[in-house]
Amino acid sequence: MLEDKRDAGATDYIAIGLPRSDGNVYRTSWTTDRDTGFSDAEIERLIAMRPALGVIVELQSRAKMTKSVLDLYLGREAGRRVYAGDIQRGEGKTIHSVLWMCDLRGFTSLSDSIPLPFLIAVLNDYFEAVTGPIHAHGGEVLKFIGDAVIGIFRIEDERDITEICERALGAAELAVANMHILNRRRGREDKAPLDFSIALHVGDTMYGNVGAHDRLDFTVIGPAVNVCARLEALAGNLGEKLICSADFAAASTSERRSVGSHNLKNVERHTEAFVPV
Repeated sequence: MLEDKRDAGATDYIAIGLPRSDGNVYRTSWTTDRDTGFSDAEIERLIAMRPALGVIVELQSRAKMTKSVLDLYLGREAGRRVYAGDIQRGEGKTIHSVLWMCDLRGFTSLSDSIPLPFLIAVLNDYFEAVTGPIHAHGGEVLKFIGDAVIGIFRIEDERDITEICERALGAAELAVANMHILNRRRGREDKAPLDFSIALHVGDTMYGNVGAHDRLDFTVIGPAVNVCARLEALAGNLGEKLICSADFAAASTSERRSVGSHNLKNVERHTEAFVPV
């Protein structure tokens, strides 16, 4: 590193430890290209600045860490809103979006048949296969519920709905391909394949804080979420990997075929479902 700095024109380098409130130490470094390097007085001033710089660096570091943790556990948009102070119970807004829901089939029997550490490894492989495509296509993974994944693709402008539906469908098709690759690997390891299904639906949801006064969850709720969940269950019953609602099919330009109109549990009207062709 010092050789690289020298080749870039540096003439002097100093590294100084910065105190942290937890007793650990940050490290800061300074470089100059002045012919005479740092003077003794400049070095003394840098050392004298250690306490103030330590506070500034710690505040910035903790803020960055907090944002990263919120994004990791809540998702990018939910993490941003919580960090910005959107933490009042009942606060939220109605959003129009493509809803994604996927679930493993036979997860209960699988969890009863293998040790817990191996079960966690299975879940991690499955989640990696399905959440990567969501993020890659501009969606957001909102939460994991057991072995289920809820994702959303926001529709900020209705003129973009077709393009957003195509992105969501592309993510779903990539997730199906990823699961096929995962199952090929599991087959080589003499492990049973994982069966799963994905449902896509378009609708309005309430996006915000729900819960008790001392424990909140940032989530989406509403009839559209229920429809998507029921469609996902229907996909499993029909033996389909990917299914979509009539609302999604109407907004998408991709080819599809109807798999009939169904009476979904707790859904008032019959729902026609479609699968890609």
